[in-house]
Amino acid sequence: MNTDNYELLRQDKALELIEYFNSDEVIEKSNIKIYLVEKLNNKHYYFHKPSLDKYKVGNDIINTTLFSIKQVLSNKTINRFNPIKRLDEVVDYIPIDEVNGLTILNNDLSKSDKINLNMKELSIPNLCFYMIEVEDGNNNIKLFRRYTNAKTLSKKAKSFSFLNNSLNKTTDEIFFIDNIIDLAILNNRHVLIFNRYSFEVITNYKDNYIDNLNKALDIIGESNLIKNFENFREECVNSISIAKKFTNIMKKDNLRTIKENLPKVPLAIEKANIPILFEDNQLVYRDKSEIYYIIDILADCFAETLIGSKITNAS
Repeated sequence: MNTDNYELLRQDKALELIEYFNSDEVIEKSNIKIYLVEKLNNKHYYFHKPSLDKYKVGNDIINTTLFSIKQVLSNKTINRFNPIKRLDEVVDYIPIDEVNGLTILNNDLSKSDKINLNMKELSIPNLCFYMIEVEDGNNNIKLFRRYTNAKTLSKKAKSFSFLNNSLNKTTDEIFFIDNIIDLAILNNRHVLIFNRYSFEVITNYKDNYIDNLNKALDIIGESNLIKNFENFREECVNSISIAKKFTNIMKKDNLRTIKENLPKVPLAIEKANIPILFEDNQLVYRDKSEIYYIIDILADCFAETLIGSKITNAS
């Protein structure tokens, strides 16, 4: 199947790829890998790659996780990722090239010094997530799950297993895999997000928010859209919630629309009854109480909701 055109990725296409790898015939000719992953302090990744018997373990893992994803996708719709709005009935999706952390992850995965094959060097409490990969040469799915189970017990906890109905102490570390997936990458292009918090943790996506904020502030500064801009910038730079709003603004190319429609800004402000001054083709920033009003003006392109009021962009 072909999912190369991101904008054409629909729910049926995502399900088609899931169904493709849910076939015993396809799995028979596919490679299955699992990586147990640590996040390093420099925001890079270190991978532990155990050997995996496809027939004893691999097939069961793939069938369990893909069935879980299929159930979720069958009952929800797929929508473009919106950093400031999340709906329970949808699954978010985003192009992989918009997620800097996944670029770093793929680069690290290509380096032999970032992959450990000796499981004696593995410390399970240090893991951040695990990644399951299945590919057949033509198609590929990567499944991610944030790992927290090993940290739910105190350091003094003991490990036990059952042997012949008896409880026995074991010194082996126990690694758990369940049927829940936090995000999936389809054919190395399309990211499906099932758990937004885990997505942000695994990929360091907060860095994307800050990057988009800085890009937007640079454009605003160069365009002289805001009077007293340096004061406005100072209030914005340390806020993740503001950074998320600017990520949405950059995705929709709202700043270009604002610059091309400056004469219409006063009408938008008036109809929305927003307490912001507009003088000499500039939004006037006076104090912190006005920051979200200005951001909402920058975000709405005159065709969406501005402070609860519907404004229609004149032709």
